[in-house]
Amino acid sequence: MSLEGLRREIAEAGGGGAGASQAPIGGRYIALLRRTAAGMLFSDPVHVADGQALPDLPDGVEYIVVHPYTAPARPQTLAEHLSTNALHGGARSEPEQRPVALPVLHDYGSFSSFLPGCDSSQTSLRAADYAVLNGCDDERRAEQRVTEAEVASAVEMARRALGDASVDGEAGTQAAISAEMLRDLGLTPADVGLGETEEPEPATAEEILRQNSAMLVQLVELQERRARSGDYGAVSAEERAVASKLHASLARVAGASAPRDLLPPSSEIQRTAKLLLASGRASFAGTLPPQRRFAFMSNVAGLGVPAGATAAPMQRAPPPK
Repeated sequence: MSLEGLRREIAEAGGGGAGASQAPIGGRYIALLRRTAAGMLFSDPVHVADGQALPDLPDGVEYIVVHPYTAPARPQTLAEHLSTNALHGGARSEPEQRPVALPVLHDYGSFSSFLPGCDSSQTSLRAADYAVLNGCDDERRAEQRVTEAEVASAVEMARRALGDASVDGEAGTQAAISAEMLRDLGLTPADVGLGETEEPEPATAEEILRQNSAMLVQLVELQERRARSGDYGAVSAEERAVASKLHASLARVAGASAPRDLLPPSSEIQRTAKLLLASGRASFAGTLPPQRRFAFMSNVAGLGVPAGATAAPMQRAPPPK
């Protein structure tokens, strides 16, 4: 007997023949199948009432239970399915965020133009971040590290330079060493047992400017040394002396000329003024749209029209008021 004949026999035994118009209540649906060399053949589902005995199936014919499912009138898309099921998802655990210590702003008072404006020594990072920073900083620290042997060698070089005597004409005098040479060696006159010597006042404007430049460089080096020490507020006596000397020299330069001498020529003033006035050239160029010159195409904030904007193309900048 064929699968369709067996299905019809089971349907008639359960009272669900061709004249049945209502869906059955209770029971189950089964489908007959037969295994062949070409594959498995299935029959249409058939309803089996509760307590209904199935007929003896021939050899090679089996049945499976089919669970009915009513499809909705409008199929649900994958995006709708994911968004609906996301509301019923399990509780999500967020990693605990520990508070971050921000850098502390500092005000060092005078002579702080070259010092850092914040202290980040109390900021908190992860252990992995500290390891990366320390690893990157090891090489730089190794290059900047000065050994005691290098300091002793520099001191000995300075002593030999001060001890060498050179005969100048008939009078034998010691070779003089300047403070700049000691500073190049990383020393001060006090390190080699000498006192500060009074340097002659510069006579020309070029010498004054050259001396001011040297004092500015020295002041920067002293402030960097103070910053590396960690005690930003401790201004050394040497730094105060250099700053005071530089202040007096700048006042001397400013007072040596009258205010009218500091004015540039009238031709230079006129040339500079022309650069500030509106020109007759186009005020915009490139990819700016002529109807919206106030926003770039990629500027998402430029969707709103600013107050006073006009839709009429403007080819030239308005004259200055």
